[in-house]
Amino acid sequence: MKVTLTRHYHGTDCTIGKIVLDGQALYTIERPWLDNKNNISCIPVGTYRVIWSRSPRLKKFTYEVLNVPNRAGIRIHAGNRAADSLGCPLLGLRLGTMRGDRAVLASRSAVARFEAILQRKTFTLEVINV
Repeated sequence: MKVTLTRHYHGTDCTIGKIVLDGQALYTIERPWLDNKNNISCIPVGTYRVIWSRSPRLKKFTYEVLNVPNRAGIRIHAGNRAADSLGCPLLGLRLGTMRGDRAVLASRSAVARFEAILQRKTFTLEVINV
């Protein structure tokens, strides 16, 4: 299966995008683009293999984005603001603000929906900028 993350906002504060799965929109927030620097930049545009695996940091199973150039441990997980991420895409059901920052909201629900639709199966993630 192929999943497309379409990024539509690229600011100095964050990067915002959308994934449409099974007719349902899920929003993403990531760190801004900072030359793919580990833990502080969103991942580069590209196509990646994504697997279901255990995260040592999060201490639970999540989707792991593989083969990100010069990076490891990139996970699709819950969180609200770019500051909540170490360079990982965070999911939400809608966009909003939190503590004065752009945010994705209802993040845990979005991750649960994402995982239910994908059924913990391996997939290909295409990341594009518009």
